[in-house]
Amino acid sequence: GLARRLEEPSNRAGELEISGRISGNLNNWDWAGYASRTHYRSPAWRVTGAETVGTYPRLNTVGASLTGPVGKGVLSLEAGYYDSPQDRDGRDPAIENSQFRGLVGYSTQLWEDATLGLQVYGEWMRDYTAYLETLPAGFSAKDRLRKVATVRFTQLFAHQTVTLNLFAFLGISENDRYIIPSLRYAFSDNLWAEVGGNFFGGKRNGMFGSMQDNSNIYLTVRYAL
Repeated sequence: GLARRLEEPSNRAGELEISGRISGNLNNWDWAGYASRTHYRSPAWRVTGAETVGTYPRLNTVGASLTGPVGKGVLSLEAGYYDSPQDRDGRDPAIENSQFRGLVGYSTQLWEDATLGLQVYGEWMRDYTAYLETLPAGFSAKDRLRKVATVRFTQLFAHQTVTLNLFAFLGISENDRYIIPSLRYAFSDNLWAEVGGNFFGGKRNGMFGSMQDNSNIYLTVRYAL
């Protein structure tokens, strides 16, 4: 097969990464704005001669978030734009197309020692027509708007020594799921044990469905001085 070589970003001025964030509070609402000039964390692979070369494409981001009380819970809003400056027309299949991303979340206390959190996350791809036209043969096309929901339920029992936790990713667009239940018991301030699982399911071409053969159950015991 072809040799593989991964090129890390250099320390040249044009390759340096920079990011900034500003935040504040207004009438019990926390707000923040951010911007960055970095690289994608997954490499883009290309065949060059007798080897496959991986590089980390440039990534520029800008976004904002807002969190505050609504009703008996807390509402979270976040939006951002992920810009691929090395593929502005979206015709390079090795580089992620530019995207708008958004998240809406809400968490609340249901009853004593029980909390519920819900989130819906979306990614909207720019230049979707170019993406479809340059998609390599044999690859499944992504939805233009990819949606994922998350659910977290936590219940404490026995004077808060027992914690039941259920966290789930639900792939709305890809019709798959990743469910993480756990039950923890604190024997003392220093010793606790937890049993849980990682369960993948749904369509195999989805992010979570593709890993359903990796479903597992675990047991953890930890002692700390």
